[in-house]
Amino acid sequence: MANIFGAEKGQADQRGWRVFRDQHGRGWGATVENSSVHPVGPLTPQFEAPLIPPNHFLKLFPGDQQNIEVDYDAWLKLLDAEQEEWETSMWEHAMLLPGDTNELVKNPPPALVRAAGRQPGVYKDVVLAARNGNRWVLFNEGEMPAKAAQYFVVETKAVEKIPDEDPFAEAGTQVVTVPAEDNEPDPFADDGEGLAFMPTMHGPGWWTLSNGERVRGKKADAYAAQRELEAGAPAGV
Repeated sequence: MANIFGAEKGQADQRGWRVFRDQHGRGWGATVENSSVHPVGPLTPQFEAPLIPPNHFLKLFPGDQQNIEVDYDAWLKLLDAEQEEWETSMWEHAMLLPGDTNELVKNPPPALVRAAGRQPGVYKDVVLAARNGNRWVLFNEGEMPAKAAQYFVVETKAVEKIPDEDPFAEAGTQVVTVPAEDNEPDPFADDGEGLAFMPTMHGPGWWTLSNGERVRGKKADAYAAQRELEAGAPAGV
């Protein structure tokens, strides 16, 4: 008979399950090495929220193996890069089509949208709201903010009875908020509200203001510069 008391521990004995907490207090479960308490598999959210951070933006707190943090700086940096890449692609493909390039970029026809690809689906405003502690984005608490409606759609899905989990469960419906995937509007559509003049795009990343001055950046940056100009402040370059 084997000496089970002297046997080496198997992999299953060396690993366990731990729930980590992010900076918002939300739980993330993962299989960990018992010796290091370091995750050896993906972190899975133990909560429901409209926006779930991808695993590659989750990291352990330095010197703290009990908690993790969402790396919003890295996430926002990637979104900026994706947005800039998309805008450049739109401009380059628009130059290959007949017609006024500026007008094509401003109101892209289906052919241009297909050629340039879809605009990044997770928008900067939503990630900023999460970083700033918006309770709806983080915990799905309360009503959906009006501005968030352009990024998400609300679906009602049937929920089947699961006897193993609750023998008294009944079939019903569940309201689920998911990121919008089709017919996504311009993520900066509201940024130009109230402006007397809408900046026009002239080349990838360059925008012309009402006074003829050109500024470099994204559409939101151009709108901000135009607001300063209309308010009487000098626009930044």
